[in-house]
Parts: sequence; structure tokens; C-alpha cells
Amino acid sequence: MNSNNIVCENSRILNGAVPYTKNPLMEGFTENYFETKDHIKLRFLHKGEGMPLILIHGGIDDADTWMLNAPDFSEYYSVYSLELRGHGKSVASHGAHIHRLGADLHEFIEAIGSPKVNLCGWSMGCSVIWSYIEIFGQEKINKVIFDEEPAAIVANPKYKAADIARTSTNRMDCWTLVNTIAESGNTWLPEGSPITEAFEMCFHRGVMFFDEETSKQIPDGYWEKICQRPEMAEAQKEFVSKLMLDHLMLDWSDLITQITVPSMYITGDLSMLTTPEHGKWMSNTMKNCRWVRFTAEEYGIHDLCQTAYKKFNKVVLDFFNE
Repeated sequence: MNSNNIVCENSRILNGAVPYTKNPLMEGFTENYFETKDHIKLRFLHKGEGMPLILIHGGIDDADTWMLNAPDFSEYYSVYSLELRGHGKSVASHGAHIHRLGADLHEFIEAIGSPKVNLCGWSMGCSVIWSYIEIFGQEKINKVIFDEEPAAIVANPKYKAADIARTSTNRMDCWTLVNTIAESGNTWLPEGSPITEAFEMCFHRGVMFFDEETSKQIPDGYWEKICQRPEMAEAQKEFVSKLMLDHLMLDWSDLITQITVPSMYITGDLSMLTTPEHGKWMSNTMKNCRWVRFTAEEYGIHDLCQTAYKKFNKVVLDFFNE
């Protein structure tokens, strides 16, 4: 990546990439910034060569989400872990809507300058990709992975149990979650924190996080690795709460039928967000999609890209490399 002359009209990748040293698991990555057309500076981490692979994290998170995945991916691809506006160090005063984040992704892809890119989104990151596809099309996408995000989150009040299983929606109080985020910020990882409790109250199935005792039993050194994650930047509370409300109320079911590029849809059996029934529906509805299911024995929770990172990395690379 040559950051000296990458420009997309009024958006640009800024000079001054520096080695990223705050996360020992991201050795060799550089920390960089991209300025959008509306003058928001987005942080991203980069390493590798070849076709770009852009990783899009979920809500209330940051670019270090992919610290157990990006190093493996960077052996084959030019990996960009993009930090969404309003998250981490990507400070934003406006644009708290999924469609604006989709536009950010479009501007970033254009700035990279590659004719094709691979995309991988987790949780809300999938919605960002769906927004990008809806507005800007699929021409620039080589392959895409959607990890652990249903086509819709909030259940229609008329839905019966079978409808909820198929759509993977939840009967939930959006305002409790949104207001808790506004009051507490994005420090939600510790067990018993207000945001963790709000998520567990609003999502009526699955496992939010494993407790420390269970986490230490997860193989491949998961607990020791996850404890090396740097502390997230100070929360942008009001921004993230507005964005989360916008995100929760979207239904992408109609768009799903229009996706034709090679895709993969990933679910976990212990997830609070997805169901196996919805995994089948998504893979059958997208015209060129395969479904990968992580079982309870494989620690398949919503954060399976971390708890089951060895298998996750393998299925991702197998898909992109074939």
C-alpha cells in the first residue's frame, strides 16, 4: 500500500503510517488513517500484499476485534481492519447511520484503488456491507463473508415462534439497550457491566459471553490471547447509541435476494442473534452462498470469530483461496 498518492476525489488515505505496537498479536501491522469526503478520520490497521481483504467489525467495538484473525489472513492478502466512524479512534461528530458507514466503505474501497476486493463483516459489520451493496452494487466485490448477523434483528410483533426461528429476530426492548449505551459507553466486555446486562436482557436466547472459567477452557490459548487486547478508546456514547438504534431497526431481507457474488454465511449454535433455521434460509436465498455452522462444542457464540478462531480462520481462508 502506497499511502503517498492514494486519493479518491475529496477522500484520501493520509500519510504517516506508523508501526502498530499496542497489540502484540498484531505484530507487523501499521496504524493508518483515512479521511472521508465529509472529513471524518477513520483509523485502520494494515498488513500484507495481494488482493485487498477488508475486515469490518461490529457495533461497540474497534479494529482490534480481528486480532486473532487478521495476522493469519495477512499471509495471503493485503488486510485492512477498518475502524468504523464513531468507534475507537475514528472520532465522529455526525453520520450515525448505517448508510453513512456504507458510504465510508465505498470511499475506502475507491481509495485503495484495487479493481476487486474481498469483504468480511462481523455482526453490525454485515449491515455496513449490505448498505454498501444496496447503494453501490457488487461490481467491486470478489467474495464476501457475513459472520453472525441476521437479515433483521427486531421481531415483528405479529411473529409467532416459528417466524422468529426462521427470521432469527428477537422480541426486544430497543430503547433499553440504546439508552444504556448512551449512559455507559462502549466498555461492555466485563461480565456484569451495564451494557452486557442490557444485551442479555434484550436478546432472549444464546450466550452473550462465556464466563472466565469457561473461557479458560477454550482451546488454542484463547484466554491468554484475548487478555492481550488493548483497552478500547473512550466511548462516543451518543453517537454509538444513535447508530445502534438505526442498525437494530433495519431489515435487509429484500436485499439478500439480490446478492449474487460468491458469499459465505456463518452462524453459531449458541448465538444470541442467529439460528440454524435462519442460516439455512440465508444460504438458500443468496444466489451463490454457502452456510458454515459452528456447534456448541466448537464454542459457537456470537463472538465465534474469536472463541473458535482456528476453525474460523481456516474456513475463511479456504473460501477466499479456492
